[in-house]
Amino acid sequence: MRDTAIGQNQHQNTYNSTCDYYAGCESDFGLRCINGQCLCEINSYWTPGNYCDFQSQYGFCVFDYWCRQDLALHCRNFTCTCSLCRTCFWDGVRCRDCPTSWEIVISNGTRQPRIYCYVKVDFHVNWDESVSICSTAATSFFGPTSHLVYIDNLQELTDVSVFATNQYYDIFIGHTNSYNYPQWFLSNGTLSPPLHWCAGLSATYATLACTRLLIGAACVTNIVCHGWTSRYICKLN
Repeated sequence: MRDTAIGQNQHQNTYNSTCDYYAGCESDFGLRCINGQCLCEINSYWTPGNYCDFQSQYGFCVFDYWCRQDLALHCRNFTCTCSLCRTCFWDGVRCRDCPTSWEIVISNGTRQPRIYCYVKVDFHVNWDESVSICSTAATSFFGPTSHLVYIDNLQELTDVSVFATNQYYDIFIGHTNSYNYPQWFLSNGTLSPPLHWCAGLSATYATLACTRLLIGAACVTNIVCHGWTSRYICKLN
């Protein structure tokens, strides 16, 4: 068995060399036989220390290829950074562009720390109009990519309420039952995450309804989609 193992190790090829079924690659170094060549797996790179390492999503780097370039990250000042545009930033998942007139909001919550890009719109329209206006409110590096703010979870409920401040009594949020009355959906038709309703309110309605957020109480109420007007917040997708 020992001789066999030695024989097998002699056929383990190094980085960028050819390989096949009989001549594999140095798996201890992270190499895989890809299209007949010993290469690092996707989202990893060959290091100066002669082993494969995973590309960084916002960590230390020396070269661009150390970073997740498929996520638009590049090496700047020894850190993988969103550098496609002056207003680009990393939100923890992807590279995004917050337009100059908008605000980057960093959530300090322990529930789910996140980074958002919001804009407060300080005039009153009805809910349908706010959905339409927000859909074209942001022209960013990645194109028109905004919507009437959705509330993903309790952390964002708090974050939006703090961002709006108490000078806003209420704002529209992008949830409606228009696709199927007993259920709630985002304005784009996707099923909504659970909403934190204000005390005493029903969570289901048999007629068309839309939603607003009461800022001081940080809770959601139903509202008519056409007759009521309010201010609102747009959010980068």
